[in-house]
Amino acid sequence: MNIIHFALIGCGRISKKHIEAINQIDNAKLIAVCDIAEDRAKAVADSLKIPYYTDYKEMLDKEKDIDVVNILTPSGTHAKITIDIAKYKKHIIVEKPMALRLEDADEMIKVCDENNIKLFVVKQNRYNLAVQKLRKAIEKTLNAVAKVDSIRSGIVLHSYDKAEVYIRLYTRGIPDHEELLPARVSKEIEEQTGVSSNVRIIVYPVHIHRS
Repeated sequence: MNIIHFALIGCGRISKKHIEAINQIDNAKLIAVCDIAEDRAKAVADSLKIPYYTDYKEMLDKEKDIDVVNILTPSGTHAKITIDIAKYKKHIIVEKPMALRLEDADEMIKVCDENNIKLFVVKQNRYNLAVQKLRKAIEKTLNAVAKVDSIRSGIVLHSYDKAEVYIRLYTRGIPDHEELLPARVSKEIEEQTGVSSNVRIIVYPVHIHRS
């Protein structure tokens, strides 16, 4: 079995999740970490008995066995670090958001393509059971009550057991005075997903007028 060697850049709170995920993969091994805050890098490295660095270029120069680098730094730094790492021919996993400007995201993709490496942006919430059930419920409900052109949704987590789900519907063929739509959609989604009273579903219908 070929072992895939990982390195982390950024040892903040989210790094714990990445370390847990790597540890669950039989042929994956974390071999180095990096953070500009030396105390953070050292704390993580000491717990895992692996080397740490405060300069990711130094880490890449010295740790030749690295196959994949996980970028867990503040959002505004993702583009530059990705472009730098791509030149080392290392595959990249980058936390969301991918970048803060479209031009930066395009450049990240371009440089990774030129260096024949894979670039993956973390989007783990798609696989959460609650999100999957919510999606199915929304699709089933809306097919019955409206012709929907598009849906935009977001989740605000107030705590581990309380959340609000915001759903903005762009619809056709529904009268502008259809004030019951949010209540109808919310009620049916709640029934289908079995969400508790701690989850508040807020629906905003946006009627699209025919030109």
